[in-house]
Parts: sequence; structure tokens; C-alpha cells
Amino acid sequence: VRDFPALIRSDPGYGPFLLVQMLTTVSRMAVPFYAIYATSSTGLSGAVLGLLALAYLGADTVSNLLWGYLGDRTGFRLVLLISLITWIGATAILLVLHSPVAIFLAFFGLGASQSGYMMATQTMILEFGNREEMPMRIAISSSAEGITSSISPILGGLVADAFGYPAVFGISIGFLVIGLVALVLLVK
Repeated sequence: VRDFPALIRSDPGYGPFLLVQMLTTVSRMAVPFYAIYATSSTGLSGAVLGLLALAYLGADTVSNLLWGYLGDRTGFRLVLLISLITWIGATAILLVLHSPVAIFLAFFGLGASQSGYMMATQTMILEFGNREEMPMRIAISSSAEGITSSISPILGGLVADAFGYPAVFGISIGFLVIGLVALVLLVK
């Protein structure tokens, strides 16, 4: 653990990448509330909720092929960029539009974007630093993401209790936008 700060500083691109990873992980605070919000704001039935789960998981599965192809051809920074934009858009659709078709598209976008995010972050970490330090960089990123993803849903629940689901989604979008800006400006 004492080596973490030096390791983060050893590659000028890794620190900003880790920042983007943590910012976007905080935005996962909204994930547990997507389905609850979709059913409570529209009165959709449990059967429709099953279709939303199919859209989410189906998009995850299908988009893996597209993300992998795009990443191999252009680099995974572009995959991360597109997946963050898609994640922001899908969350905004879920927040603003309440028709069954819009919610289905939002869940499809959420599944696809989170698939792209996972693929890009897991692959991009291999591009920083030297080969000998790779296991430690993976450990740092995994630890930072694990801690952040454990705390953020609890914070999301507190915000939802105090201010409602739209506030959670707004905060989530805010962290995604900050992460997107950091990705564009800082991660090379």
C-alpha cells in the first residue's frame, strides 16, 4: 500500500485514468434504483420489468462484440468515451421520458454503456506503466473501484430517501460528466 502513491505517479496517464475510474464508479450510486424508479414512475408491471432486465442484459451481451471490435480498431479510450456518453444519455432518458419504449431504450443504453465501461477500464489499465508494475496497477484500480462502488449505493440510498430518485440520477449524471471531461482533458 505504501508503494501506491509512487506507482500512481510513475505514469503520467495512470493517475488521471484512476480519477476517471473513481468518478464514474461513484455514479453507479444510481444503478440499484433504475428498476425501482422505472416501475414507480410509470406503474409498469413486473412482467415489463422482466423485459427491461432482458434489454439491460441483452445490450450488455450484444454490445461486448461491438465494444471489443471498436477497441481493437481504435483503442479503448474511445470505447470509454462513447460508453460514458451513452450512460449519461440513457440515465437522462430514464429520468425525463416515461413511456415504455423510452424506458426500454434507457435500459438498453444502460446495459450497453456499462458493458463498454467495464471492457474499456479493464483493458486500458494494461496500457499504463511497465509490465512489471501491471499487477500492482490492477490491484490499485480494483481496490479503488471496489471501495467506491461499495460506498456509492449507500450514499445513493441516503440521497434517494432525502431528496428522491431524480436527485440520485442527477448526481450520477454529474459524476459521469466530470469523469467524461477528465477523460477528454487528462487521459492520453
